[in-house]
Amino acid sequence: MKAIIIIVFFLTLFDSCNLATKNDNHDEKSYRREQLKTIHGLIRKVGFIKLPYSINLESLQDNYKVTYKLDYNSSDKILLEEGLHSDIIGFLPDTSNYYGILYYVHADMTLIQLMVYSKKGEIVTNRLVTDCNCSTFGGEIINCKDTTTIENNLSIKYFHESTIIVESKTKANSYDTIYKSIEKEESINKIGEIILTKSDTLIKQ
Repeated sequence: MKAIIIIVFFLTLFDSCNLATKNDNHDEKSYRREQLKTIHGLIRKVGFIKLPYSINLESLQDNYKVTYKLDYNSSDKILLEEGLHSDIIGFLPDTSNYYGILYYVHADMTLIQLMVYSKKGEIVTNRLVTDCNCSTFGGEIINCKDTTTIENNLSIKYFHESTIIVESKTKANSYDTIYKSIEKEESINKIGEIILTKSDTLIKQ
């Protein structure tokens, strides 16, 4: 009798686990469907960015264009968390394998981030495409430029160039002029991942 009770108990437990798993899978699929529905609706509202798309980080701070502001009282909230990022720029024009959304991140500086969703509604990539090296130096900055370009082939090219004056480490009461350049190139693969393909740094004193 005890053996029968134990068997019935474990069968009931097994069925409960199966039911919970099925419910979780159903909820996950429903969530992904809602995400894709929101993405498709947003594409119709926002449209695609025109390539090549160039970003000058310095001029971006005072002159950025918002194509669409997310409405967090609607299904928009399923795409991005409310907070620093609600301003949408547009979608990458190639949607054959994934959906790429460019949006602003407002913190100490305004930067641009790329979120990539798979065709199943899963987040593949969510990271900055702009880089900020102008704020990382000590000394007097003579000139500094951070630019990012998304090319027609969806490669992402970053270029930094700066000239700064710093106190000399070898001579008292003296200053050195340092020139620095950074070139970086990345590509977006077929599943929406961003892959580094080239990186060069030059420092001259």
